[in-house]
Amino acid sequence: RGACDSYRRRGCRVDVPRRLEILATIGRRRWQPLSEQAKAMTWVFYRKNMVVVGAAFASSLCFGNAGYIYLTVSFVQILKAFTPCVVVAGLYLANVEKPTLRVALSVLGMSLGTVFASLGEAHFVLKGFIIMCFAETSEATRLVLTQRLLCNLRFGAFEGL
Repeated sequence: RGACDSYRRRGCRVDVPRRLEILATIGRRRWQPLSEQAKAMTWVFYRKNMVVVGAAFASSLCFGNAGYIYLTVSFVQILKAFTPCVVVAGLYLANVEKPTLRVALSVLGMSLGTVFASLGEAHFVLKGFIIMCFAETSEATRLVLTQRLLCNLRFGAFEGL
């Protein structure tokens, strides 16, 4: 309150961010029209899809940062290199996208490289490894759901943000 009062005493207006938000909304409507899918969005659809994506993103951040408590930075980075493998598997299991043979072989090569790089970890902690598995699963869930929203439900890139 004290900061707002001092702005008012100087003659400054506090509602500048609100004005910028209104201008951004007007600009978005003028230059980026909403898709038909976005116009027909209900609160139930929003809760079932968008909130889940947000929760997956939050848990990915939480678990990803918690992994650094138990594991070395280099080992966490090795495990994060395994995330595309989990994403491709998630896309296949969710029937969003089937990988080609070339993609499957690339993912297999990345998986084997991650396994061989992980064998040399001197300070392996099982609790940290499990936390990082949760982080990778959360990140893959977020990416799969976002892909489903953007491609299968025909959302535009702007609505996907």
